[in-house]
Amino acid sequence: MKIHALSTDTGGCHFYRIRTPLMALRGLGHETSWGVGADAETLNTADVLIGQFLNGPEDLEGWKAIAEAPKRPL
Repeated sequence: MKIHALSTDTGGCHFYRIRTPLMALRGLGHETSWGVGADAETLNTADVLIGQFLNGPEDLEGWKAIAEAPKRPL
């Protein structure tokens, strides 16, 4: 499974809620990544997208557009 997390945080919440779980999943053979954004290929090929601390107007518009596209759980 390909999982990508979008997060503007780099502190403790990011470490415990994004990085640590995704590193564990990577150890189980899943393809995981995270960052403040994603390129079109990642958005189109990820099986699951995770969002954290996406609360600015631009973040919300982007997340809404992603959510309206069929294909993946968010």
